[in-house]
Amino acid sequence: MRNCSSWLVRFTVALAGVVLIAGIAVLPAQADPKGKPGVTPPGVPPGKPFQALQREIDGLTTQVNTLTTEVTTLTSRVAALEALAPKPGIMWINTLDFLQKGTSALGLDTTGPGLDVKGAGAGSDTVQVGLQVPLGFSVTGARVCYVPGTLGSFISSVALLQYAATPATPPTAVVDTPFAASPGVLSCVDTTPAVSVDPSAGGALYLSLGITFTAAESVVIRAVGLHLTP
Repeated sequence: MRNCSSWLVRFTVALAGVVLIAGIAVLPAQADPKGKPGVTPPGVPPGKPFQALQREIDGLTTQVNTLTTEVTTLTSRVAALEALAPKPGIMWINTLDFLQKGTSALGLDTTGPGLDVKGAGAGSDTVQVGLQVPLGFSVTGARVCYVPGTLGSFISSVALLQYAATPATPPTAVVDTPFAASPGVLSCVDTTPAVSVDPSAGGALYLSLGITFTAAESVVIRAVGLHLTP
């Protein structure tokens, strides 16, 4: 009986030793594999290239997502800047600033809608105004809206005059277009052909309107605009 108990004790001790040795051997196997230098990255068991490839793909995907976010941000900024950029359009000027040119006997009345220009009789007269154009824009033409006289008086020409810095240099007329319209009917007409005048490069600009009167009547200038291009 004693021999049996002694044998059982020895067997139990031996079994416990085997279990302990097996447990110690399992722990390194369960740890994060170190990989094989030069073949697989850390954390990927040797002999499993697909796991290594997947990790590289995941890393590249993260980088692509980051770049996509940055591109989206830059695109939004570019769109915002484009929205703020100057665009071609019409700048309307004050028609009440027109003055008669020379010693002609024109009557200028500002009490009604627009500028009422009355001639003393048959003949030709001129009104003009200095232009203030925003920096960075060129003038490509003009639009004049006016009501001809009921007897046929009308705006016969539009001239965009650029004066050089030297007073002795004569102005250059770059636009000169007949503006005939129906008597007594409001008409808006654009100058043709288009030009391109940079006020900051050549000198001061003036807009001159030539009016042909058939009798002592009025021509009403309702609106005058400049075609501008950045």
